[in-house]
Amino acid sequence: MKPTVRWLRSALAVLPLLLPAPAYAQDAEAAQGTGSVFGRIVDQDTFQPVAGVMVRISVPDGVLQEISGANGTFLIDDVPVGERVVVMEHIAYGEYAQHVGVEAGRDLRIEAFMSPRAIQIQPLVAEALTEVERRRISSGFSVNEIPVEEIEQAARTGQHLGDLLRGGMSGIRVRGGARGGGRLCVEYRGSGAGECDEIAVYLDGVAVADPGQIYSSLSLDDIERVEVLSPLEAVIRYGDRGARGALLVESRLPSLPERQNPFRTSSRRGWDWSLEEESHPSAKVFGSTVLANALGVGLGYLTLKQCVGTVSTDHGTQFDTQCGALTTMATGVFALSLPGAAGSLAATRSGSTRRSRGRFFHVAMAGLISTTAGYVMLMHGEDPQYDSKGLRIGGILTMTVGTPLLLTISDRFFRHGR
Repeated sequence: MKPTVRWLRSALAVLPLLLPAPAYAQDAEAAQGTGSVFGRIVDQDTFQPVAGVMVRISVPDGVLQEISGANGTFLIDDVPVGERVVVMEHIAYGEYAQHVGVEAGRDLRIEAFMSPRAIQIQPLVAEALTEVERRRISSGFSVNEIPVEEIEQAARTGQHLGDLLRGGMSGIRVRGGARGGGRLCVEYRGSGAGECDEIAVYLDGVAVADPGQIYSSLSLDDIERVEVLSPLEAVIRYGDRGARGALLVESRLPSLPERQNPFRTSSRRGWDWSLEEESHPSAKVFGSTVLANALGVGLGYLTLKQCVGTVSTDHGTQFDTQCGALTTMATGVFALSLPGAAGSLAATRSGSTRRSRGRFFHVAMAGLISTTAGYVMLMHGEDPQYDSKGLRIGGILTMTVGTPLLLTISDRFFRHGR
């Protein structure tokens, strides 16, 4: 029995060493812990951060990966401790590897510099259809347009858009206007002979509020293409607005000099509001300029009062300067300019549209002229030599009502394209 007992004792002694071995290994590995790798990737030449870099770290259980953000940084957590290889890959910079040592419970910070590399790819040949060709193929509608050659020929003979439509566009009917004056009526063929069933007009994709004005105001030199849509096709594209058909006009904006741009009409002629989708918000502009002008007049008066006052003499009330000549002059200029500048700022902001905006300097000068006239009238009315109540009232009305009104008119007249 002794050999058997001895064998059992040996087996029992070895068994504890065999069974807990995996547990010991797991505890040892867990005891090692994990760490974090925080890095920043920059361009070696420009020192600018590189975004979109794929960062990978191989670990026993697989691969940990992250993509660098807009500032070139990345953070990978739960990285097992030990020697690791951080692989960074970017399509424009290639692949870059860096050996690091990860410690338990600590954040490892690295900074990597990458250089761009030349990438050779096969050339691509792109063939694209124009919008007209795409619609001709996909919509099922025929394209009714005037070729650019005919437009250029008509421009050389001095014709305007109305003449061009009358003689070179099928599917529409042009009534009235022409050389005899009057409003031009352009309607789709088949409309009744009564009132004008005017078709909608779109200039560079934007609806024109008053189509009747554009036929004579828009030069053919500024037109690249003219197309007419039938009522059916126009309704599909533009809804109820195209129920009577639509006229599409494309301008030559990219090749036009500044003075020929139809959206930047010369200030000497005034802004062409027929090109706008909406009318000038005159009431809104007037209300805002009244408030801004009143604020400017008040602040200007308080500023002027610091240097200019009144004294009573045997000859009545007279003005008295309490500052030096240069200071008084500067104060007067500031007091006169402030209402116009404040009113111009309010007018150009409240009167802006999608296409245009008032010219600040032009509007401010109009306000300055009106404010100066009001001040002169008010001062002469206060002068004992005149002592005119009418001048005083006229000066007050000019500054409080006339200036905002002139600012509103100027904002409508002096404009520039946006």
